[in-house]
Amino acid sequence: MIGRYGLPSLDDLAWIRDVVGSRRVLFIGDMDPVDLMVFIWLRTLLPSRRTVYLGVNDKFLESLGIPLRRLCQIPFSPAERKSVALLQHVFPTLAKTLGPSCSRTFERKRKVEFEAVLSALDRPEAILDYALQLR
Repeated sequence: MIGRYGLPSLDDLAWIRDVVGSRRVLFIGDMDPVDLMVFIWLRTLLPSRRTVYLGVNDKFLESLGIPLRRLCQIPFSPAERKSVALLQHVFPTLAKTLGPSCSRTFERKRKVEFEAVLSALDRPEAILDYALQLR
């Protein structure tokens, strides 16, 4: 597991590639511009191109039985609002990745943090069950 905050730098790419090797990358992140930018950066730059988005999206929430309306939705910060156009440019399949409901929330400049999903679960280990289905 690699955990970090914010956008990686190009200097980070070499050691990330070493850690990942030929493994599939399951990206766990928030439904916010920064985490989505990190995901698309990794998916573009890792040689295996086997990077799967396991962050907050419709498919993920449906599999866990959590309606989006039950989750705390936070307004984007001013910097996040400014980054949306760039994100949509570099991630043309963003709406498809998020799914219709999450995409509408994102278009309203609102985000859902992964912690909101965890707090809504009776069984947090259900996230691991979901990840194992993707193997």
